Amino acid sequence: MLLLAIFILFLILILTVKEDKSFIHPTIVTCLIWLFCIVGYNIIDHDLYPLSDEFYGVLLLWVIPFSLFCKVSSVFARTKKVSLAHYRPDYVFSKWFILFFSLTTLITLVIKFKDAQTFGLHDNLYTSIRDLAVSRARGEENPPSPLFVFFNRFAAMSPVICLVYLLNDFRKKYIWLFYAIAIAYIFSSATKGAILNWFLAIIVIFEYKKKIKLSQMFVLFSFVLIAVILVQILRSSTNTEDFDLVYFLYSYLFSPLTAFDSFILESGTNFQTSLNGGFVFGHFFNDEYPVYFNNNNFVYVPSPTNVFTILCSYYAAYDLFGVSIAASLHGFFWGYVYTRSKRQEVYKILYASMFHILVFQFFYDYLITANLKGNILRMIFLFFIIYPMSYKKKLR
Repeated sequence: MLLLAIFILFLILILTVKEDKSFIHPTIVTCLIWLFCIVGYNIIDHDLYPLSDEFYGVLLLWVIPFSLFCKVSSVFARTKKVSLAHYRPDYVFSKWFILFFSLTTLITLVIKFKDAQTFGLHDNLYTSIRDLAVSRARGEENPPSPLFVFFNRFAAMSPVICLVYLLNDFRKKYIWLFYAIAIAYIFSSATKGAILNWFLAIIVIFEYKKKIKLSQMFVLFSFVLIAVILVQILRSSTNTEDFDLVYFLYSYLFSPLTAFDSFILESGTNFQTSLNGGFVFGHFFNDEYPVYFNNNNFVYVPSPTNVFTILCSYYAAYDLFGVSIAASLHGFFWGYVYTRSKRQEVYKILYASMFHILVFQFFYDYLITANLKGNILRMIFLFFIIYPMSYKKKLR
């Protein structure tokens, strides 16, 4: 089954590359990511359990409809005669606009650091920030204050605004201060994902500007890898001398595959959740992540992990039918946004800011299961504030 999966993924990849050679194409990204994962899983020495044939079957049930509906939506987006083209109002580049988001981000950082100091389980402030976030996610600590939630809504958009300025080569002396504040906000999350998300978004922006070179990508990747390792070390409450880079890398790359395979073999669709909205929409309605296994959602494969790829929530909720329907919807969404991004700036920013969701599909579902609210807010911000829908005309 492994060889069949590799053959089909490679065939889809070749057919897609013949039409569009951009490495950020949704189908190309999806095929490359899964090829890397399943081939690497089977040739790299690790202590994880072998993957079953059932896993490869479900994977193909994801990739094939995704690729097909990505193509369908691409054709639809190109043949649509009239489309609303969104333009930037001048206030987006106003110093007052930048000042407002700089101040809201700074206030957010101050509140976050004060909360972490009050929480203070560790001498390391960075570790306290991470542990406080985890404790709140588990319901062990009170949620953040309404004041923090209010300012954080604006602060969370500062990295998106940076992408607008990068795409348009907006250069003012004070813009570098805004970049610094936005980067501080990204690092304050104390999560490796936030840093990787920013890196991937920049890569996409450079690709749209046709300025990316392999050497530049390598340098950027090196800096990001160092940053990710530093975040892991700084937020660790244990002895950093025990940090194993190889284990760190393969556990994040491969353990989600084994975790989902364990769910297929052990729990399957007989596992239930008490969350309103079920496995797929449970976080949207309850602000809680769905639990696939006991012991705080950890499964031992044999090392502990609590991430299950993008496939698990749909499989848990609706079995194989859910996987194929979800793949079709995801493919249609990504194909449409990508195709529109070739002609409209707003879709370029949307695609860049959400590109990490495509890349990390081997890890978890960050489009719907984990971050539907955040993605909706991002779209509202882009289509109603940065590129208001009132600014429109027919595309040529």
